[in-house]
Amino acid sequence: MAKSFLNGLFSLILGQAEDKARSVSEEYLTTGRQGRSTTLKIRHSVETILEKHRYAKIGKTVQPAKRFQATDYREYQTMYLVYKTSSDAFICHYESYFIKAFAQRLDNKHENSTGRLAQINGMNYLYVVVAD
Repeated sequence: MAKSFLNGLFSLILGQAEDKARSVSEEYLTTGRQGRSTTLKIRHSVETILEKHRYAKIGKTVQPAKRFQATDYREYQTMYLVYKTSSDAFICHYESYFIKAFAQRLDNKHENSTGRLAQINGMNYLYVVVAD
């Protein structure tokens, strides 16, 4: 009984330490209307990120920190926010566009998110999660 309690406590402590070691970065964050200039800025950011990491996935969210804590993202260490907009149309366009553009280098299984757009008013974020 005491052994299983200690194992559970140890797992909890390690899990919390792992979560704290993971981070959400705004280092590459850009904003703007859908267009050539914004597309080039995002592309440059994604290329720079992919040069530094072996495994990556692109997605969209309205709650970056909460999304990054989901169990399906446990293997990723950093979430880079690369684009912020209030437009659902812009975020859907860019997610699909960049997944297609970098498909050979990404862990994404589909061209678009399999989830629906969140019904939270506010900002939408395009992100790249990475693992080494």
